[in-house]
Amino acid sequence: MRGPLDEKTYNKLIEYLDKNGEFIDEQNRFLVDYSTFLEGVSRRKSDIRTRVTNGKVELIVKKGKFGGHSREEVSVFIEGDNLKNALTFMALLGYKNGITAYKTIKKYIIDGIEITIHEMKKS
Repeated sequence: MRGPLDEKTYNKLIEYLDKNGEFIDEQNRFLVDYSTFLEGVSRRKSDIRTRVTNGKVELIVKKGKFGGHSREEVSVFIEGDNLKNALTFMALLGYKNGITAYKTIKKYIIDGIEITIHEMKKS
């Protein structure tokens, strides 16, 4: 299930999960999405990104329907976690335009079900 939450609903959900679920992990992620410029958003079949999650830099390629459950994904970590090198590498491959985003990802388990909440940061 996917969908946006308003701030009040988000806060109520986090409060409920903190009280009734088991907190698993929190990730802070910055990303550059190159595929939006290649295919748009609604019909894209690829997802090409540079991302930094809790300080670890990686290159990501996903293939399949956006938001789909059966997408292929490959990740390559960058030695030394050097974001500048990762961005330069992608630019040399021809990926010079991207959309940036910063988000926090919180993971919980409740009644044997994993719930992951992505909070997009507004700039």
